[in-house]
Amino acid sequence: MCRDCEQIICDDFCPNYEGIDPERGRPSGFCPLCGEAIYSGDSCYDIDGQLYCTECVDELDLDGVAELFGAWGAEWVIESLGGVSLQV
Repeated sequence: MCRDCEQIICDDFCPNYEGIDPERGRPSGFCPLCGEAIYSGDSCYDIDGQLYCTECVDELDLDGVAELFGAWGAEWVIESLGGVSLQV
């Protein structure tokens, strides 16, 4: 039993929590946007080796998505997808 939270398996609020869920095991990673654990079988995005919750990424606007890839702005996303920035 943990001396801090008095649980057999520590809850995520406990300083001794090791990220082990009794039903799901050890997480594959933690979403840097919300901090939630991502377990095997969860839907997520792998961006440069970092796992992101599907829910968090789906809530981002184009500028937020561009930032995940180290770029700024919707123009970068549009050009990366094959669009062309023109001045007419």
